Amino acid sequence: MSRAYTVREIDDLRNACRNKFIWGFYSGAIVAGISRSYKESEMIRSSEELVRTHMLAGHTATDLLASEPTRRVWSDQ
Repeated sequence: MSRAYTVREIDDLRNACRNKFIWGFYSGAIVAGISRSYKESEMIRSSEELVRTHMLAGHTATDLLASEPTRRVWSDQ
């Protein structure tokens, strides 16, 4: 049985899922300007499906962010 979520938790989960759809990472982009092209309706539908799936599993946005491997940001230095 899934738990009750606050509005804030749902919004945070929704933002993380949208980041995953657009940037490939729950935390968003590493480099500004790099994303996949998408139709807004496709992004909304897909991210809402992800939100529902994660809610059924009892996940929060914090769980999703913690599940990502540490990303190394490359620099020219």
